[in-house]
Amino acid sequence: MKQLTIKKKITLWYTGIIAVVLGTILVLVLLFVDKVGISATEEEISAAVTGFSSNINFQDDSFYLDGDTEFYDDGIMFCIYDKNGRLLYGTIPTQFPEETILKSNTPRMITGSNRKWMIYDSVYTYGDDEEMWVRGITSVHSIELFMQTSEKMLLIVFPLLIILIGAIGYFMIKRALRQVDLICDEVENISNGKDLSKRLSLPKAKDELYELSEKFNEMFERLEFSFEKERQFTSDVSHELRTPVAVIISQCEYLLENENLSAEDKEEIAVILRQAKRMSKLTSEMLMIARNEQGEHYLLEKLDAPMKEIPFEAAMRKAYDVKLAEYGKPDLELS
Repeated sequence: MKQLTIKKKITLWYTGIIAVVLGTILVLVLLFVDKVGISATEEEISAAVTGFSSNINFQDDSFYLDGDTEFYDDGIMFCIYDKNGRLLYGTIPTQFPEETILKSNTPRMITGSNRKWMIYDSVYTYGDDEEMWVRGITSVHSIELFMQTSEKMLLIVFPLLIILIGAIGYFMIKRALRQVDLICDEVENISNGKDLSKRLSLPKAKDELYELSEKFNEMFERLEFSFEKERQFTSDVSHELRTPVAVIISQCEYLLENENLSAEDKEEIAVILRQAKRMSKLTSEMLMIARNEQGEHYLLEKLDAPMKEIPFEAAMRKAYDVKLAEYGKPDLELS
């Protein structure tokens, strides 16, 4: 599985956090709206029952209602019960549970036939231990319907909102990190081109990316200096070693032509010759690498080709002949 980029990781993290926070806020808002709606209904029905009770007049052991008494007001229906719970006046709404007990001065939520109702009961005493109950009944179906509609809308709008927020966030993060992409491209070009003299272009804003570009440029400068010193050292060492190694090879080849040397001496000289040629090859390769890194193009000499005799070699041959004539067998050590 391909690893996610930093832009995508940041987008997922920030979108997830926003989704959790926003979802929590929306749920709390819905719960708050529901609570406020219920509380407002409780206050409304309590006030309505109190207002309706002002239409009741008590006289001795009986009571009577004003002539203009209305049993329905702004969505609230009123009923009057005796102390045994028998309905005296008013009409019970359809689908309302008739067996609901009376409970004084307590707004309650009840459910009947898949509908919710808010009721409020108030008791009044008159005469000799007589009681009369006034009940207010209102449906909270509108609040319930509003909450259900809000939940459905939330389930549809919330995912679309999160996707929109994620897309906008990704665009903003991509734009903010565009300088990082430019830095990566320039570093890759410098690395592929092997030209450490190039430097990164510095952004206009002196922010963290500006400091990062400066640090990269400082690193390239130190690398360039180190590689330059290494190339110079390699070139100098190669030049300094070529002449001594060539002399050793020339003298070894000359000694091997001497018939007066024993087989053991020739074998030792042959070992020295092989190692000297190996060193000559390594020196030439080092010099070639140094020159190629400096942009110089040349043909490498064939390491196994016969080497030209230098004036020093002729002098050594003459000295060897003189020593052979004087002592018969010269020392193998050349000074």
